[in-house]
Amino acid sequence: MIKQTLRQAWTMMKQHRLFTGIYIAGTALSVTMIMITFAVLYIKFGPIYPEENRERMLVMTHIYCRGLNPRYDNHAFHCSPKLAELIKEGQKLKQLLTIQ
Repeated sequence: MIKQTLRQAWTMMKQHRLFTGIYIAGTALSVTMIMITFAVLYIKFGPIYPEENRERMLVMTHIYCRGLNPRYDNHAFHCSPKLAELIKEGQKLKQLLTIQ
């Protein structure tokens, strides 16, 4: 039964080469696109080392400063890595001071 099915498929592939090529290329392209999509999504959202705790990670892009006069004294700054380290050290120091 299987031999007969494979023989018929091989005969059809020989007779209709263009359609066979189109079918195989379309199937290969769709499987490739699905694999790429899932790989990108897994890399983007998956818990991959070194970011295992990505859902608990804090991301700072801007820091907003508000002055006494809110109409004129509002400023937004991009957060540099050095500033983020200083803020993190300040939080650790604040936690240490509140514990003691």
